[in-house]
Amino acid sequence: MPIILKLIPRLKFAVEGSVNNDGVDEHFSFKLTAKRVDNDSLQARFVANPNQTVGEVLADVVEDWDGVKNEDGSPRPYSREALQELFSVHPGTSILAYKRYLSEVTAKEKN
Repeated sequence: MPIILKLIPRLKFAVEGSVNNDGVDEHFSFKLTAKRVDNDSLQARFVANPNQTVGEVLADVVEDWDGVKNEDGSPRPYSREALQELFSVHPGTSILAYKRYLSEVTAKEKN
């Protein structure tokens, strides 16, 4: 199958991990919908502002999510502020999400 030279504008991907809750690892999974940014644009973001965090870069490209809930179990609507809150409440989730984003926007070797 040939490869098409077309930038697909959006992608949806799962972020999975675990957090320690009083000595118990609680596994989580949620999905992010993000704008697909080409490599040059992504690198330019860090060159333009080398002090920005991966969470800030993600906040610029993420447009929606699924599987994030409030403490009472109700679905948490997506907003840039809610994304930053998630990254603040659970340190390391921004790194997990960024790694998954990079994995999804780059070509992979076929098995």
